[in-house]
Amino acid sequence: MNRRDFLTTITPLVTAAVVAAADELDLFDPQSTPIYPRIAEPAAPNITAAPAVAPMPGPVLWKPTAGKAVVIENTHMVDNPLRVKGGQLSAGVPQLILRDVLAVKCGPLVQLRNVDQVVLERVASVDAYASGTYGLGLIRLTDRIGSLRVSDFRWEGAQEAPNTSDAWSVINLWGKDADDTCSDWQIRRGVIRNARMGSGSNYLNADGISTERGHTNGIIEDIFIEGVSDAGIDCKGVGCRIRQVEVRDARQSFKLWSSGEHGRLVSRDPRFAHIISKPGATIVIERLEVSGDPTKPLVAFEDGPSHVIIKSGEWNAEQVLAKFDGAAGATLTLPDGKVVRA
Repeated sequence: MNRRDFLTTITPLVTAAVVAAADELDLFDPQSTPIYPRIAEPAAPNITAAPAVAPMPGPVLWKPTAGKAVVIENTHMVDNPLRVKGGQLSAGVPQLILRDVLAVKCGPLVQLRNVDQVVLERVASVDAYASGTYGLGLIRLTDRIGSLRVSDFRWEGAQEAPNTSDAWSVINLWGKDADDTCSDWQIRRGVIRNARMGSGSNYLNADGISTERGHTNGIIEDIFIEGVSDAGIDCKGVGCRIRQVEVRDARQSFKLWSSGEHGRLVSRDPRFAHIISKPGATIVIERLEVSGDPTKPLVAFEDGPSHVIIKSGEWNAEQVLAKFDGAAGATLTLPDGKVVRA
């Protein structure tokens, strides 16, 4: 299945005009400038158009061997835990590729560490279920990731993750040790829906996309996220760029911990705030569009001073602009030059 067919059946994020032009121009070149006029409401996946590969019987579990690549392509399976799981691989895995994969009623797909190159391309997991051990989602990576490319993907949850002390997310670059790093990663053209944690004594910590501090200078682009317990995007890495992303029905649409320059961000109906800014960050947003309850602030500043600059935007005249919680010295600069201070 080629990129054009997958986009028009499994992940229809582009308009008809863009798809028609894709036969002549390589519009999906990772280096090209995004051309999407808006972040469209994606249609339901067309499972009948999936790769014509019979479902695999029983649990499917790949255990990578250090020094050997893992390649899974043209695979369609139903009601299987398609899972690539690897513990501490001292020699590393040179390559992990998932391409043209459709998983229906399956569990978390990948938990892996110490991989030189990771590629997920045209991967859809729908009616996905959660695991008490592995949480939920497409991929969880840590420990010396060389490069990561995720593109043209869809994930739709069918059930809540168990209420545990762990933090789950659909795409998760995790780990807080010195070796938990990646500075060459891109996540593009995707849909995430219904990433939720069940109620209980623990904080409801399920995000759409989450990156820890060692994962820097990444790109998150052309993504639609709807229905998450915590943040649509929780980004801790310095120098990351988020652009052309829409988040609906999250506690906070964007949780930004570090300095960075971002493009167009769209936030709909958050339950707490459109953006949370954490101390020490200087955050520049080219355009911010919000809707929903105007009492939910544009930016909630927490735990110390940070600075948010919005160059252009669209919101209700009654919109609460900022909320400060232990954030003395924090500032919000609006498009007209007005500065809101703690």
